[in-house]
Amino acid sequence: MRYTVHYTSRFKRSLKRVRQLPGFKPKRLKEVIKKLSAGEDLPSNFRDHQLTGNLKAFRECHLAPDILLIYQVDDGLLILVLVNISNHAQLFK
Repeated sequence: MRYTVHYTSRFKRSLKRVRQLPGFKPKRLKEVIKKLSAGEDLPSNFRDHQLTGNLKAFRECHLAPDILLIYQVDDGLLILVLVNISNHAQLFK
């Protein structure tokens, strides 16, 4: 099963900032997108989990200890939406 990947405008803006952060590795982001778009589970070192509260429709994984990717999967439409990418301080302020 293959998912179509959509990038929100927020994700695109945030990615420009994240590229400047120490610890950001584009290769890890590509690996995550490849696995998620193929419908695969992420290895445990990415600490992938469902969010709660107002964000319960989204999932989060760690690309680095303080670089997070928020995404949403629509199994019915086979769409993977990359919502945001940033560090803890920026995402949850």
